Amino acid sequence: MALPAESSLLRSARTELADYAGRAAGTQRELAGAFLTTLNTHGESALRKDGPPEHLTASFVVFSPAGDTVLLNFHRKADAWGHFGGHLEPADGSLREAAQRECAEESGLTVRSATGAIAEVHAHDLGSGFSRCQRHLDVVFTGVADPSAAFRASDESVELAWFPVSALPERIMPDLPARVPMLAQAVRALRDHS
Repeated sequence: MALPAESSLLRSARTELADYAGRAAGTQRELAGAFLTTLNTHGESALRKDGPPEHLTASFVVFSPAGDTVLLNFHRKADAWGHFGGHLEPADGSLREAAQRECAEESGLTVRSATGAIAEVHAHDLGSGFSRCQRHLDVVFTGVADPSAAFRASDESVELAWFPVSALPERIMPDLPARVPMLAQAVRALRDHS
């Protein structure tokens, strides 16, 4: 019996994660390896909201070109400030494309990727407001946008706002205060070496 053909998204996700695992260190390398194990175990279903309760998602953390401010959305279900992202769709060609699509849907902005490559991987458990989803294996990209560009909140968000990286809002997703400055530093380093 022949195995079903892999989608281009599954092939791309494996490639993107393997590339990241090859250049990451420590816990990031281990976590990327765990994401790859999930893909190898569950195949296509690991990329779907209706797949296993623990599945991949894609996100964008959007910074100003100077890397000193970050655009966040106040997420209705999470009841907290967070970055843009969500579930993958069959039409997505890669994890990066899924992150860009999610960002465009949630902010109205077309954001360019800072590197085109994964910036970090992050796993987080979800509350009861997220139905059958129990844990997101989030593949994170960084993007850059002009703070003067017009943006709009989607139905999932209450509002969007730019915040200084050094003064993040109080009601923010608990993991972001440690992660945002590190990601901003990487965006600034790329800018400085361009």
